[in-house]
Amino acid sequence: SMRTVPYYTVAKTADVVRPATIIRDTEWDQVKSHSLPTGFHYLVYDGCRIVEPVLFYLHDKCVRSSRIPSVGNTQTALTYDLYEWFSYLGLFHRDWDAACFDDIELYRDRLLCSKSPKTGKRYAVATVRRRLGTIVDFYEWATRQGLIEFDAKEFYEERIKPRNYAITRMAHVQSGDNTVKTSKLLPRTYNSETAEAFSPEALQRVLAELGSIPGDKADRRPCRDRLIASLAVATGMRLDECANLTLSQYKNLKKDGSYSNVALPLYKTKGLKPRTVVVPGIIHDDLRHYVKTERARAVRRAKTSVEALFVNHAHAKRNPGEAMTAHSIWRHFQRAVLKAGLVCPSHKNGTTSPSDRPEALHSFHHLRHTFAVTMYFELVRAGKAEPWLSLRTLLGHSHITTTINTYLRSVQIREALMTDTLNTYLKALRDG
Repeated sequence: SMRTVPYYTVAKTADVVRPATIIRDTEWDQVKSHSLPTGFHYLVYDGCRIVEPVLFYLHDKCVRSSRIPSVGNTQTALTYDLYEWFSYLGLFHRDWDAACFDDIELYRDRLLCSKSPKTGKRYAVATVRRRLGTIVDFYEWATRQGLIEFDAKEFYEERIKPRNYAITRMAHVQSGDNTVKTSKLLPRTYNSETAEAFSPEALQRVLAELGSIPGDKADRRPCRDRLIASLAVATGMRLDECANLTLSQYKNLKKDGSYSNVALPLYKTKGLKPRTVVVPGIIHDDLRHYVKTERARAVRRAKTSVEALFVNHAHAKRNPGEAMTAHSIWRHFQRAVLKAGLVCPSHKNGTTSPSDRPEALHSFHHLRHTFAVTMYFELVRAGKAEPWLSLRTLLGHSHITTTINTYLRSVQIREALMTDTLNTYLKALRDG
């Protein structure tokens, strides 16, 4: 049977009215001392029942303690923070004392992806941090009161704080605990530069410089470098992640007849947090061609068995057939970008001295940016209600703020470019 969604409302205390019956002043003072102050906010469940844990928490926080005024903006904000949290739990018929860290983490991500109904704008990171701080404080209070058994250690992680040796010359004799607790839950507040993504035309030029299309018999150049770049832009893999791929990982890829894409688990990632990327079927076919032909010829030149997926060419001057380093991948890619004529504007305009080396306009990491921006629009086109959440998973970010801060502005710029392209197309149609 369908369960009705519980609803919460925020109530506010009114003045305590002195009864008409005869009561002594001392008794009346005692009554008032045990009454909530006028204007004190609290939560009501289903329109009639007081949410007692929230009431007791707010009373301890704002009445018994002198740090926060018992009535005012701070007390109101605390109440509404818990009102939003309890209302969110009510949508999923989840009791507050059964919630876990993952529930709060998902709530955080949904807030960061949502827009405020009042302003119509995306919630500020500072607002999300305040709401989450209230929730964490509430659960820690409830744990101290013995109302629930909640491991507050899940909220934090400890790291070694680097000593600032510039502050004192006696830093080498400092002792004591040098660890600090940082929140695993609160979103970061840093600002990030706009992510640089390739245009389709620029990417085609770079890929053409990197090598041949796997299986193209007319082009006798190696396909390895082009394949690595194609893999990165198709999956969002980082440079080190591509370099650390092994032959065993490739052999464990299995195509499902129902899907053209293949799941590839990654273990050596940034922060050593495993994740899975989705390899398109066409890239999987290209990998098979590379392993059977170009790689097989190269590893025959190696002196030992090679586990790396991408190896040096058979005709390489150094270590033929052995594992390719991340630096080599980066160097080949930068060279291709320069050959494609994609250099920084200052060099293109000739404003630098002839002795300066030209600077590539794009780096290998921009392939990851290109994947992210392209995938965002694909998720929107597919009707995903919360594309940022899916994109965060695909990119392997620990915090969704990393995803949003890095790519939001780039997405907005790309949307504007798409609008300009559409306007140009419509104008061409109109003008014949």
